[in-house]
Amino acid sequence: PDPIMQIASGFMAAKFLFAANEFGFFDALQNDPADRAALAARTGLPERSTRILADGCVSLGLLDKVDDTYTNSPAADRFLTGGGLAAGLRFWDKLSYPAWVGFADTLAHGRSTSVVELPPEMQQIMLDGIEAIGAGPTHALVGSIDFSDRHRRLDLGRGTGSWSTAVLHANPQLTATLIDVPLAIGATHKHVQASGVADRARVVGADLLSDSLPGGHDVVMANNVLHYFSPQTNKVLLSRVAAVTEAGALLVMADFWTDATHTRPASAALMAGEFAAHIVEGDVYSVDEVAGWLAETGWTFVRQQ
Repeated sequence: PDPIMQIASGFMAAKFLFAANEFGFFDALQNDPADRAALAARTGLPERSTRILADGCVSLGLLDKVDDTYTNSPAADRFLTGGGLAAGLRFWDKLSYPAWVGFADTLAHGRSTSVVELPPEMQQIMLDGIEAIGAGPTHALVGSIDFSDRHRRLDLGRGTGSWSTAVLHANPQLTATLIDVPLAIGATHKHVQASGVADRARVVGADLLSDSLPGGHDVVMANNVLHYFSPQTNKVLLSRVAAVTEAGALLVMADFWTDATHTRPASAALMAGEFAAHIVEGDVYSVDEVAGWLAETGWTFVRQQ
C-alpha cells in the first residue's frame, strides 16, 4: 500500500514546507549553516519545535543535515530564499489548504462564492501567491512568443499585472490595457506603478462578461482566465473579445491545459480540484476543447507551445 499511503499523507509534507516557509527557515540558513540552537534563535521557535521541523525538512530533501548542522538543499536555496516561491507557499497554506479541507462537500454541493469576493488582505495573499507561482510560466511566455510586430495589447483578468509588465519590458513598442474586476485592480495599479512601464500601461476595472471591452488591439492575452468559467461562459467571453479586436489579432492564452482525457499532465488534472475549491465554475480544459471554442467564436487555433 505504499503508493496509497504516500498520497494519503501528502498533506503532512506540505504542512512541513509551509511551516518552514512561515518561520523563515530557508532565509535563516541562506549562506549560513546552523545547528539546532542557532536555527532556533534565528527563527524564534523552541529548540524541540525547531528540531521536529528541520528534521522533517531534511527527510523531504528541503534541508541537508551533517551531525547537528543544517543547510538548505540546492533547490531550497534557489527557490525558497529571498522571496522566491515564499508568497506562493503562503497562498497555498492560508487560502488553498483551508478550501481543500471542505473539498468533498464542495464536490457534492458546489461553491456559492469565488475567491474574488475575499476580504482585501486575503485577496492580496492570493494575488501575490499567484504571481510567485506563475513566475516561471511568465518567463517562458516572454521568451517563446514573438510580439515584435504587435503594438496594442489587451490583457484580460490581470491580477497583479506581472504577466503584462514582463511582456512590456521585453517589447518597448507595445502598449497595454489591463482589465480586471474592480475589486482586484488596486493591486494591479500598485504593481504597474512600480514596474517602470506605467507610461505604457492603462488599468481598467470592468467585468469581462458584462461591461464594454475596449477595442483596437492587435494582441490579446487571457492568461489563467478560462479556468474561472464554464465552457459556455468561455465561448461568450471569446466571442466578446473577437468582436472588439482587429482582424489578424493574436490571442495568447496560458493555463493548466490537459490532454483529451483530462488526466494528463497530473498537475493540471489536480488543479481542477483547486479551481473547484475556490471558484464557482472553476475547471480545467483540454487543448482540443479550447480549439473547438475558438473555431465557434471567430478565432483560428494556431498551436500549443
